[in-house]
Amino acid sequence: MKYKCPICKSEQEYRGVCFNCDVSYNQYKAYLEKDQWILDRLNLNYAEYEELVKEDKPIYEKVQKYYDKLEKNRKYIKGNHICTFEELLKQEIVWLGGGPKPIAFILSMQLNTIKNMLIRKQLCYCIKKQ
Repeated sequence: MKYKCPICKSEQEYRGVCFNCDVSYNQYKAYLEKDQWILDRLNLNYAEYEELVKEDKPIYEKVQKYYDKLEKNRKYIKGNHICTFEELLKQEIVWLGGGPKPIAFILSMQLNTIKNMLIRKQLCYCIKKQ
């Protein structure tokens, strides 16, 4: 089955934002934040990237609007870090990575993996938006 990217409308094998739009967004964020380290990783200097942005500005604005819309529609926001396993077990939904995950997803992982996530402070409380 073919899916369409919600930003550039190109066909792809999977649902969601296509690779090119996602990379464009991350590059654009680096440009906005003047993050030279990321631009160095992309083998671009700031002046070259400024020219690139002038040429492709509409796609960056579309990507930015799409991610802003996703952020606005979220039901939960990220809270403080969860420190102990007991606190984790009291939760129904936990923030992991870029979004909320049900506790069953976390508890299906190996105990050692969960312990390492707690040590690295990757698990956070989910606060319901009002």
